[in-house]
Amino acid sequence: MAFTEPTHAYEMLWRFSANRQSALGTPLADGNLTLSALVSGYDVGKLAHRLVSNADRFGKGHPYATSQRKVAQMTTLQRAAELNDIFAGWAAAFCLGSLTTTQPNPTNNPTVYDHVIRWSNLATSKVMPFTTVHEKPWAGLARKLPDLVVASFTLSGRGQDAVQMAIQMLGSGRASDASLSAPTLATPAYLDNGGAVIKLGPSGAAVDISSRVIEWSVAVNAHPDESNGRFPSSGLYVGRWWYGPKRTAVPELTLFVNQSDTDILDLFRNDTAQELRINLGGAVITGGQPEVYRMDLLWPEIHFTAVEDTIVDGKVALRMTVGEDGVFQKAGSEYFQATVTNTTPAYLVAA
Repeated sequence: MAFTEPTHAYEMLWRFSANRQSALGTPLADGNLTLSALVSGYDVGKLAHRLVSNADRFGKGHPYATSQRKVAQMTTLQRAAELNDIFAGWAAAFCLGSLTTTQPNPTNNPTVYDHVIRWSNLATSKVMPFTTVHEKPWAGLARKLPDLVVASFTLSGRGQDAVQMAIQMLGSGRASDASLSAPTLATPAYLDNGGAVIKLGPSGAAVDISSRVIEWSVAVNAHPDESNGRFPSSGLYVGRWWYGPKRTAVPELTLFVNQSDTDILDLFRNDTAQELRINLGGAVITGGQPEVYRMDLLWPEIHFTAVEDTIVDGKVALRMTVGEDGVFQKAGSEYFQATVTNTTPAYLVAA
């Protein structure tokens, strides 16, 4: 175990794909791993083993372990970044699982696509889309991590700060060594909070409340059913990825109180149904054309389930919590929907 010298964290490389894998245990080929983008921290894949020790077995004459065996392997991976068009579409598509892609302006802006992303229909299939990440944490280690699902992602914004995105992924436990040369980094279009418009109000008539918003957050969770993904013949690894029985998308708002009335507080006191829209806009995609990079989030019906007084720079504010059971399934509408406009032609195509 000779030591030479350490590596710098900034030497980390990685790449990923808009494609999903066709089968568990079969990583995407290098030709499909065409995406690479900057992230905010040194987060690399974590591999863990579930071990059975003989420490509490009898007949050794002492209480200490003398052997152990591996019965399962697990993989986890996190990514944090300033929200941009690359991660917005990728995380939402792989977490929610269903999308419809159209071209809003095919004649004058043929490289622009609208992706309307929703929770997949569990009555049709409970299978989550899974994909491969290729990473090189340091010079002596490069590997492919296949079978990764986007278990959840969060978004948060405050003032004119950059919107922060955090992505949590789970893998089957498989990993394979594979060399990785420096990939080409994509040039992202950032969706900063200074370009956000937040609307709240009756269904179909939400109004702009952006000037009252101090901060906001969203937590989207697919609740992958890992425990039932392991079965007698799956060996050390997860043998299937199913969505959990209840998938959630929960927003939270902190708003300035209006000094002359109790309008926001009344929404909680009266259990008033509201439509919520968080529209995150970026730069114009093509000069002279109307399309912009964007991520629009829509909740057709929310109910505030808790409220908390807080002080922000000496001013009174309310932290309005929705909670998992405060997001309703409105008849004729989606529970939650994200619309992303960017230049990626497709997501979730099997490869």
